[in-house]
Amino acid sequence: MLALYIFILILLLLIVPFPIKLKIIFKDLDLEVYLYRFKVFSLQKTLRKKKEKEKCKPKKEKKKTKKKKVQFNIDILKNITYRLNHNPIKPKMKLCYEMNYSTGDAASTAKIYGIIYQVITTIYMIINIPFKIVENNTNLTPNFQSEGISVKIKIKSIIFLNLVKIIYIILLILLSLKYKEVDPKGESYGM
Repeated sequence: MLALYIFILILLLLIVPFPIKLKIIFKDLDLEVYLYRFKVFSLQKTLRKKKEKEKCKPKKEKKKTKKKKVQFNIDILKNITYRLNHNPIKPKMKLCYEMNYSTGDAASTAKIYGIIYQVITTIYMIINIPFKIVENNTNLTPNFQSEGISVKIKIKSIIFLNLVKIIYIILLILLSLKYKEVDPKGESYGM
């Protein structure tokens, strides 16, 4: 009976998508990354720890070792991008951008407004390759009245994943690395 419950639980994990909530906040030159409600990364804390480590350790001369270079050319990248873009089983994603900024000058703030919208559109197109974006909310608020430079960016996303989609994407990438060429119909040839 216990084996049946374990089997059903594993089957549900494989088929039913589970949401992954991710939040990225950039404010006052500090980058914070949250997974669900837990802080995973903070740039200020990481830099402080790195400075403390450098102060404590005496400097030693390191021997330079030769690292193996990974053969990764533009054709392989195009092939991976093509396969991920034409993937029928893409994970779904909800995105929400919030940005408040000011440059201190109304004219330059207005110019940057147009540039930021173009950057957001480019990011949307890049994210749309491996994911299917279901909902996209953009809230861009320029502050023309402010005296100084200020930037606050908040990105919230929910990614719906299940193990079947993860395995399928990994197989697509491995096939892209194995087969070098793809014809326009999507069929692979050449080994």
